[in-house]
Amino acid sequence: TIDLADRQLGPIDPQATGDKHALAKIRRLQKLGIRDLVTRLPLGWALSRASVFQIYLQSGSFKRCKPDDKFVQTDRLHFSTDCAKLLIYHQLRGDDLTAELAKKRQ
Repeated sequence: TIDLADRQLGPIDPQATGDKHALAKIRRLQKLGIRDLVTRLPLGWALSRASVFQIYLQSGSFKRCKPDDKFVQTDRLHFSTDCAKLLIYHQLRGDDLTAELAKKRQ
């Protein structure tokens, strides 16, 4: 279902936004995962403090984002949610994604 939604939504076409210097097409659907770091995450609604901490830790911090050309986290010690949060922030503001990506890589 997720892959179908990704195919149907497709990428953001940088040419459609007038960005002639865009580095890459960024996916509209960002897939994020939560890893089992300390304990296995339950399927139920009752979460232990350890599970809540794992979710909080992996919910993302844009300051930890080290993006590639598609705003995907390159630092294996951090989480994909870091760059997804940064990408969403810039998309909501209507920023030039290519310029923001260049700034972040400096």
